[in-house]
Amino acid sequence: MKSETTEIALMRKNVIIALLGFSYFLWSGIDFIEAAQAFKAKGTMPNPIGLYICGAALILMCLPIIVRLFLMLYKGKPGLIINEEGIIDNSGIMAAGKIKWSAIKKIKANDESNMIVLKMDKPKAFIRQNSNPFLHLCFVIKWLIYGSPVAINVTALQQDITDMVNLLMDKMELYRK
Repeated sequence: MKSETTEIALMRKNVIIALLGFSYFLWSGIDFIEAAQAFKAKGTMPNPIGLYICGAALILMCLPIIVRLFLMLYKGKPGLIINEEGIIDNSGIMAAGKIKWSAIKKIKANDESNMIVLKMDKPKAFIRQNSNPFLHLCFVIKWLIYGSPVAINVTALQQDITDMVNLLMDKMELYRK
């Protein structure tokens, strides 16, 4: 059997909208800090620590996300790559990376949140293998919400959720044999 790779492209429009949204929040964080300095200089708010904290939190939260979204646009990688080894998820800022077919027990759609949930054979082992603390936390949160550390957001991909689930189930059946 010849090895075939299926690539699902990112929907650039949705990534750009997310980039603009997070840029707005970044700008708001900078504005909070500037407002805190102005209030302190005028004496209307002698200790604007709350504004400083909110501004810093917005900046620290949004800046890495903006960088990741910009890199997603710049590199032009496909959002999802499906081959005989498994799935490579590059679909968002909390992308799971490489997932082997042998690690996947079940594939199902979560229509409420437009996510494809991949039920893992050993979810704790999958979470532990990731050394990035941000992604580790994201996988734990996804596990608590969806019952699996891997939930692929279909919003950023150029394919319908039903078609994606059918494609993934067909490929899993084909490559697991």
